[in-house]
Amino acid sequence: MRVAVFSESPSDEAALRVLLAAIIGIPLEPIDLNLRSRGWPAVRHELPAVLRELWINQRADGLVVSVDTDWSPVHEPSHTSGLESPCRQCVLQQQTDETIAELSARYPMSTMLAAVASASPAVEAWLLHGRPQASDETGWKAFLLTNPSRTDVKLRVSNLKRLVYGASKPGEKMAICKAAEEAGRIRDDLTGLSAAFPGGFGQMATKVSRWKSR
Repeated sequence: MRVAVFSESPSDEAALRVLLAAIIGIPLEPIDLNLRSRGWPAVRHELPAVLRELWINQRADGLVVSVDTDWSPVHEPSHTSGLESPCRQCVLQQQTDETIAELSARYPMSTMLAAVASASPAVEAWLLHGRPQASDETGWKAFLLTNPSRTDVKLRVSNLKRLVYGASKPGEKMAICKAAEEAGRIRDDLTGLSAAFPGGFGQMATKVSRWKSR
């Protein structure tokens, strides 16, 4: 199955590929998106163009897009998707729905699956699942209720990276290898990971698991 992954960094994408293969249950053919810009603003800006390119050229059977929540709200099932929503997952879901509706009308012979995820506060929180230092969405929601500054959030995220990679700013190659390694460790406990991160990982995993029948 050809599944493209669009996220904030190559290491995030490496981890997602391992987890997605475990969810779907078959090896995934990697799709190179040839991206240079990274981070939340770039993902938000480039997502419609990425969807259009994959759809028109029929290079992928599915696309999974994922971002870190950082200081934005943790996604809840009760949220209403919208481009002005403070929830990043809702913003990306709205973009995805609108772009796919447009593409379906213009290119009805093509089709592509899509799913959106968000990691609270960062993918490294997923990668620590099962470790003594593990956190979850409930704990992050409680932290956000203390009205932390953006500096406080950045410090928390830097600490997560340090716990996973051994450094808050690891080299790209090392980060990719370590992210894939940790994803390989937790891929046998997707149920536990979904329970710990139901809004971000769990919702996406449920949707992607249905792709097996497609």
